[in-house]
Amino acid sequence: MNTPHTPFLAQARTGRHETWRVIVGILLPIFGLGLAFLAARLWVIPAITGSETLKASDLARQSAQFIVTGACFFLLLVGTLIAVKWVLRRKLSTVFRAHRFNWWAILEGIVLWGGLMFVCDLIFEIGLLDYVRSVSITPTILIAGVIAVVCVMIQGMTEEVLFRGYLLQLMSLRMRRIWLLVLVNSVIFGLLHAGSGLHSFIGTTLFGVFFCLIALREQNLGFAIGVHFINNFYLSFLFGGFFEAQGDTGLGWNLNFATLGYLVLSQGICYGYLWLRNRWRTSATRPIAAPVEAEWVNAAPAQ
Repeated sequence: MNTPHTPFLAQARTGRHETWRVIVGILLPIFGLGLAFLAARLWVIPAITGSETLKASDLARQSAQFIVTGACFFLLLVGTLIAVKWVLRRKLSTVFRAHRFNWWAILEGIVLWGGLMFVCDLIFEIGLLDYVRSVSITPTILIAGVIAVVCVMIQGMTEEVLFRGYLLQLMSLRMRRIWLLVLVNSVIFGLLHAGSGLHSFIGTTLFGVFFCLIALREQNLGFAIGVHFINNFYLSFLFGGFFEAQGDTGLGWNLNFATLGYLVLSQGICYGYLWLRNRWRTSATRPIAAPVEAEWVNAAPAQ
């Protein structure tokens, strides 16, 4: 990471990157997202709010909103991949990895970050686990859960492909310093998530830095996608997603500098885990040199 052209970033140079292609390549995903939100505003949201069936079920309305959000992010993902394939003339896989995509890393990210969020729930007494245990599991709840999982995964994957894959690689064509590249990319990510105030901006910017560093260390997006998914899924419980319609959650989440500090510590733990894991893999696959016999062993006896 001391050079501006790591194998992951160098994928941007496999295609064509004239100025007009870069401009169109940036505008196309924005156009796809704008088209999706326009359709949602004109047709989908009125259909949801005007449906008597959805009015009678808060959970159904929440699920419908999840579907709308997932569809918008899916169109954003499609717009990004179209820009990669037909505008920049690159292989689609180049925004996901430098060498081979690590599917197991997604599960690693989910398990590790999920465990850290479990500890966070215990330390700050958020009460999410107690609330989840109090929810009655019904077929309707299970269907809503599947919808939430699919839509949140689409959202997390789309943001990783767009920011840590597509834009990070594209920006590396103009920015020579890794630290500046990571900072600018993360600030843009933070600004687009700053609707809840300064803490939200700081938190998402730190996450942006974290995800950029993971992508550059791992040379693929697998681990970042897993962490992003489970983090967003966790937050969907806290801020009006999954089971909110079942009544007052009574959750005690407060996004302050104490929780932000824990998130930074958790990010450090994840990065340390990746460093140790890669170090262990390197040492495990390193060939063992054959023992060299001392010259005197095979030396002929003196005459």
